[in-house]
Amino acid sequence: MREQENSLSTHVIPLSNDDMLYSLLNNITDRVYFKDRSLRYVRVNSAYATYHGLTSPEAAIGKTFSDFAAAEWAQEVTSDDLGILKTGKPIIAKTEQVKHPSGRTQWSSTSKVPAMNANGEITGIIGISRDITAEIELRRQIEQTAKMDAIGLLAGGIAHDFNNLLQSILGYTQLLLVDDDQNTLRRQNLLAIERAANKAADLTRQILAFSQKQPISPKIINLNSIAGTAQRILFNLFGDAIHITTELDLELYPVKCDPRQIDQIIVNLATNARDAMPQGGQLTLATRNINFPPDALPPNPRAKPGQFACLSITDSGIGMSPEVFAHLFEPFFTTKSVGQGPGLGLAAVYGIVTQHKGWIDVQSEPGKGTTFNLYFPRMSL
Repeated sequence: MREQENSLSTHVIPLSNDDMLYSLLNNITDRVYFKDRSLRYVRVNSAYATYHGLTSPEAAIGKTFSDFAAAEWAQEVTSDDLGILKTGKPIIAKTEQVKHPSGRTQWSSTSKVPAMNANGEITGIIGISRDITAEIELRRQIEQTAKMDAIGLLAGGIAHDFNNLLQSILGYTQLLLVDDDQNTLRRQNLLAIERAANKAADLTRQILAFSQKQPISPKIINLNSIAGTAQRILFNLFGDAIHITTELDLELYPVKCDPRQIDQIIVNLATNARDAMPQGGQLTLATRNINFPPDALPPNPRAKPGQFACLSITDSGIGMSPEVFAHLFEPFFTTKSVGQGPGLGLAAVYGIVTQHKGWIDVQSEPGKGTTFNLYFPRMSL
């Protein structure tokens, strides 16, 4: 056995330090690069070459960052690099929002240090950049979720007390209407008060839905049946301008939800979709099963591992800008004109889904439509 081991050991070709270093660098996802004093690349790793769309790491040798990036970004990077060469001070974990060569906006964390020879002279720059887009988005979502929870707590308390006052107003108004003569000015005024109070009550119900304090009556249901019924209702509401289709998973997991609340969700999202398609378009209601293992959760603070039924509402509309996207579910935020809605529809959707132990994932880009994915936990029969 020892002779066999000795025989095998004689065939092992030792790696040089450079070989081991470059093997390591080419197998990590961080973007690593080395520049000389002229800010030309002397070596980059595979991740760096792939990020910039190069055929190989060797394709970067002798070039500068200006050969790969937009002028404004290249100017900022060059300024940083010149500062390091002049002062010898490193840049550690600089967070920057950059536009990927593909056009996607990303966040990077970049660190750079001066490269020095044995005499302590600066010979160039060593840098490493890491894509932290997922971390930034998750942090933003955590902050947004905390803000929404705080707003919901405040709004729920106010709405509950306000709803009690409205019920008193409605009750006294209806008593007065019983004793009032028909077609009098006084009666018309009472009816106007009643209509206004009913509208206010509708608003409070939406606020209570957002704050997850609205009473619900959950039962085990199949989202396919609700989506199918909604398709027929929406067709009658929207007409031929909006083409409504369904893509339903026939093996869909059952869920425990209040059917009326799910109806409200679909109507609210579909109405927003219609407004985003003023010239008409495509609206798709889809369902599917999805399983989230603990080590592969989506970047959403409310996401949990397990089995879920997903209800998706997709439109071919104008999409959302990043500014609108950032305030999407906040109550009273709306892009509509004054008088076209109080901005509670999406807030109510958020509250209803959260109250049912689910969460929402939204995908939207200007000019490319919007998809709302609503995840509800599977209920065992």
